[in-house]
Amino acid sequence: MLDILVQDREGLTGPVKNVPIQVPTEDKITVRDLIVTRVRAELSDGNHDVAVSAASRLDQRSAEQHAIRSFTENGLFVIVDDMQLTELDQLVDLHAESLVEFLRIIPLKGG
Repeated sequence: MLDILVQDREGLTGPVKNVPIQVPTEDKITVRDLIVTRVRAELSDGNHDVAVSAASRLDQRSAEQHAIRSFTENGLFVIVDDMQLTELDQLVDLHAESLVEFLRIIPLKGG
């Protein structure tokens, strides 16, 4: 496994939250798998060894689907090493020094 630090941000000026995740040491990972890995890390509070109960798995699957839908509807941007990723099946070459950013877009109130 490869340890990577993901920077989460809401909007362009929101505070940055650094979240450690582990990705497979394979050369490349799809954007979809990167999003799912990030969601799982958030749900397990960064402890990747926590066993997930059946009820939690349903919540996890729902959270994964929500994050993927947000990405496809431009509510979530994924940026790796200053390059915006645009396709779920796009392959990403990650290394220990990669800068991975998840930028959640906040809709404007009233329109």
